[in-house]
Amino acid sequence: MDRDQRFYEMYGDTYRELIRYVYNRCKDKDLAEDIVQETYSEALIQFDKLQDHENLKGWLFKTASYKASNYIKKQKKEEVGLDLVGEPGDCEAQYDAIEWKVALAGMVGEQNAEIFWAYHVLGYTGSEIAAHYGIKESCLKVRVYRIKKKIQEQLLQD
Repeated sequence: MDRDQRFYEMYGDTYRELIRYVYNRCKDKDLAEDIVQETYSEALIQFDKLQDHENLKGWLFKTASYKASNYIKKQKKEEVGLDLVGEPGDCEAQYDAIEWKVALAGMVGEQNAEIFWAYHVLGYTGSEIAAHYGIKESCLKVRVYRIKKKIQEQLLQD
């Protein structure tokens, strides 16, 4: 059996199950098809290495899961960004966001305000923020908790 036949056989054996899996993650048929297509494209590119993989089906599902998670995460960040922009020509939402960030920086310091903003407003993950600041994720989570507590205390005093 040549390379193409093995790939098509693998495709036929896993396509329906993979589509169902990705659809259950993203709840969008077109998006699920796009993600599965990207997964199989990646598999085709690396197929010479993958032929000897002990769990090819697992690799496909893990790759599809990773691609779906990245897309969903990216989509959430874009939605938050668009919400802050508001209507064309309307700078009020942006002004409010900047004003809020300045007030936050006054309460907890500039770097802590950036961390809090990135985590709670922009939706970055703890690992992304920790990598950006060069700290461990567990330290970041403690820091976010302390920042939140400090903000609550400040708001209760006012």
